[in-house]
Amino acid sequence: IIELLKNTDGYYRPRCINPTDYYNYSMPSDSYTQREIMDFDFNKVRTSDLIIVNFNAPKSLGTAAELAIAYDRGIPILGLCEAGEDIYPWQKDMSLKIFGNMEDLVAYVRGYFLD
Repeated sequence: IIELLKNTDGYYRPRCINPTDYYNYSMPSDSYTQREIMDFDFNKVRTSDLIIVNFNAPKSLGTAAELAIAYDRGIPILGLCEAGEDIYPWQKDMSLKIFGNMEDLVAYVRGYFLD
């Protein structure tokens, strides 16, 4: 999704962040604390204009917390659910829209948020 959005031609040039790009989880655990990761992630959520969540693996407590923060702050949330996963009703209700494929999600972001 990040690569597709970076190649967007339009008025706005999105700055995309994937929190998992900032921490190498295979590093020794003494290189970082879970609190450090949590604070980093939550700060990125609080300063975002849009959140895109991968609902293909919806069981993450961290993702649920991030969604709650975004929802509370009025940050739009879009979901991707290609695998037909059962999404928790609150996560569905917090989402502006949920898409079944990446292409439709990216087209929506381009048309609704970037043009």
